[in-house]
Amino acid sequence: MANQLLLATEPQEKLAFIILLNFYYTRLTVYIIGCWVFNLLSGFLVILKTKTATQISILSLLPHAIPFLLLSGISKLSERVDDPALVWFTALAAWRYFRFFVNLYSFWRYKPASLPTIGTIGLKDVTIILPTVSVSESDNPDFEECLTTCLINKPTKVIIVTDTDFKATEVNKQLLSIGDKIKGGSSSFLSGLGPIDISGVDVRVTYAGVADKRCQMTHAIQYVQTRLTMFLDDHVFLPHLFLDSVVPVFEDPCVGLCGTKKAVRRKHPEAHSLWGRYWELFWNVMGALYLTRHNFEIRATNAMDGGVFVVSGRAMVVLTEIVQDDDFCKEFTNEHFFFGLFGPLNPDDDNFITRWVLRHPQNYEIKIQYTDNATVETTLGQYPKFLAQCLRWARTTFRTNFCALITDRTVWRRLPWTVWTTYIPSLSNLALFWDAGMFYALIKTKFYAESRNQMQILLAFGGWIYLTKLVKLIPYFRRNPMDFFLFFFPIPAYPLFAYCHSILKLWAGITFWNHSWTGRNLGACRVPPGISQNNTLLQVYMDSRASRDPTGRASRDASGSGRGFEADPRVSRDARGGGLGFEVDPKASRDATGGK
Repeated sequence: MANQLLLATEPQEKLAFIILLNFYYTRLTVYIIGCWVFNLLSGFLVILKTKTATQISILSLLPHAIPFLLLSGISKLSERVDDPALVWFTALAAWRYFRFFVNLYSFWRYKPASLPTIGTIGLKDVTIILPTVSVSESDNPDFEECLTTCLINKPTKVIIVTDTDFKATEVNKQLLSIGDKIKGGSSSFLSGLGPIDISGVDVRVTYAGVADKRCQMTHAIQYVQTRLTMFLDDHVFLPHLFLDSVVPVFEDPCVGLCGTKKAVRRKHPEAHSLWGRYWELFWNVMGALYLTRHNFEIRATNAMDGGVFVVSGRAMVVLTEIVQDDDFCKEFTNEHFFFGLFGPLNPDDDNFITRWVLRHPQNYEIKIQYTDNATVETTLGQYPKFLAQCLRWARTTFRTNFCALITDRTVWRRLPWTVWTTYIPSLSNLALFWDAGMFYALIKTKFYAESRNQMQILLAFGGWIYLTKLVKLIPYFRRNPMDFFLFFFPIPAYPLFAYCHSILKLWAGITFWNHSWTGRNLGACRVPPGISQNNTLLQVYMDSRASRDPTGRASRDASGSGRGFEADPRVSRDARGGGLGFEVDPKASRDATGGK
């Protein structure tokens, strides 16, 4: 039919018909055009979002078409070869392990920020904000150690922000005891350092009136007058040289946010039975391996293109000017997702800050300081709390990655490698289904069907998968070699947990709209009578705005000392002259009626 039509047409019409016929039968052409249109549209949207429309910025987005072109080529190739299953097996394996090799290469290329001999930024430039809703020994046995390690780093100021006035009073009672132990060298959390003078550290205790981490952070931000602000979780422990190792990162004026390496504290099992002890240790090790993989990812992507999918809120240091911005405070406490249908968000605070820094007009960079002195320690891995935390983190991945890729879109331009090695793969990285799919494709290949060593092929490929799951965990198993035998080989506890986590992650993707703080019972936190949580969300923000001058910077007190605020008179230091200054903020956030 086609030949008859060609014979009946003029030469010019023949050429046109050949082009149309080729366009119709060659899906690759359609794919290519579709990919270029997609990328041009995506580029336009990214540029429109970031307001940096140049020919160079448009061209920089075109490489994102390469994966789509490869997919179309694979589709076409599979139709022309004798063993299409082998083509798809190769494609699945390539997509699965492309990021593995790229990240492995980048991991070893990483270099930490060097510490200058003479620096312009020091401990005097740091304020630590410690939001908490659990301050008693029974609710949070880690709080005293967290605060102790915070104080011995000697920042200029520490702001502890609770949710209620009652808890603020409880913290106030603990401060004198903690300060005396540090000054006397009797604290069990000093790691043999002996007495430490913390007279230069001011401590402020305040409360936001609501058990909402974002609102508590925003409430405390208004009291910061230093160049750098550090956010610290209440179950994180700092090495005594932590700030000395992290602060010099900001000697580079391009750096706006700094993250660090993390480790999980080893918990000694308390159960009496052998199975009970293994069960407790299992969850503790799973938590440690989770953070070990996280460390690998952020070090690799940061060395690759300066990217990172999130700077953990357990401990982060940021330029104060970024978080004291009026727009930041407003959006931080009113973040909604999925086209504004759900929210405001309480979790995902660290993801928001990471995205905010990336899209900042100053184009600030993010640096991961991956050194021993910059390694924070935390408690993690307790059943069933850890499973609830994994579910929350998985939901966060779906919410924030789609936000970064579709709503915000800055990462396409600034972090092209991180997009394809972290942002997109983390949405589809379901090990159970990927590995099963690769095995299925392998079994369907003609190569496998005609082989006389089918079992050896399956064992070899299974061994390869097993080996790749080990690489990221080597730093942990080097420190804890017995755990390798107890939880990896010959007992495959970790691989089995990873496959079960795929099911949990799939459920998280289905229920991404659920943004409750799973793993922590915030509903049990007492709110003072007369305070409406909804009103407080708005009032905290309004109170923080009211305490600023028209330029958005905090007003200094009349003494000109540069410390404190007019609305909050200083509380004198303790009569013993011990040097631990502290104050309790009498200005709690109030509701619309003006009552507490």
